[in-house]
Amino acid sequence: MGGSVVGQFAGAASIPAPITITTNLQPGTSVTLPFTLNWTGGASDSLVTVQLIAHVAGQLASPELWATSPASAGTRTLARPPTAAAYQFPQQADIEILVTQKPAEVPSQPFSAPGLTLGGEQVWNYVFDFKGLTIQ
Repeated sequence: MGGSVVGQFAGAASIPAPITITTNLQPGTSVTLPFTLNWTGGASDSLVTVQLIAHVAGQLASPELWATSPASAGTRTLARPPTAAAYQFPQQADIEILVTQKPAEVPSQPFSAPGLTLGGEQVWNYVFDFKGLTIQ
């Protein structure tokens, strides 16, 4: 089998600064529904997705809530869906809040390097994972 070997190369990419989450999400923090996440910063052309995930005895439990906002909004609230009266988190659930910041549209930031006949493309995202929370 023959093939090309790609050696070391350098490239540049335009990656915006991450958001700064201002809501207290230290382990042991109790969250309530509706839950509001606040942040500062973030590129105006990026999106922030907030997920609230319940775990019971280390296993994923339902339900899971999630929503997406433009990073420029600086806030997002998660609430029970109005059509789900029985929508409850388990009493002994550990709550995880997963926050992802990514481009609103996948940017095309192609690059080339010796040995890459088709070139390459870079993408980015920031992931913030807060575990050890509880639900009220």
